[in-house]
Amino acid sequence: MKLQVLALGASAAALIALVGCGTGNGPVTSSGGGSGTCPGTAAVSGLGSVTVTINATDGLVFVPAAATAHTGDVIEFKNTGSVAHTVTFQDSNDGCLTDETLAPGATWEVKFTVAGTYNYLCTVHAPNMKGEITVS
Repeated sequence: MKLQVLALGASAAALIALVGCGTGNGPVTSSGGGSGTCPGTAAVSGLGSVTVTINATDGLVFVPAAATAHTGDVIEFKNTGSVAHTVTFQDSNDGCLTDETLAPGATWEVKFTVAGTYNYLCTVHAPNMKGEITVS
């Protein structure tokens, strides 16, 4: 009986995690963890006019590695290479601004609503593939 309860609990947790991952088709907002708020929104597209573009390259670097933006600006991450990357913000306390996979040719957008300095990396090619966005 205890084993069945554990299995049921694990299945429920996996389902919740899967639903929480989403498909990347709409804005992402935080629902918990850390302070409980997300410093912005993220989507595959549709957040507005792109102000800053950051390329993820086959050289396993983000270009530019450091960028600046204003709150409300749309920052586009574009995979210009032939290998998959991720964009994982280390400062987003609950992972609310993280792209699971940035496939070759794909784009992903972030719009910050909170000023600050945000460090990010590609988890596939870490620790060397990293960057920073300063939002004022």
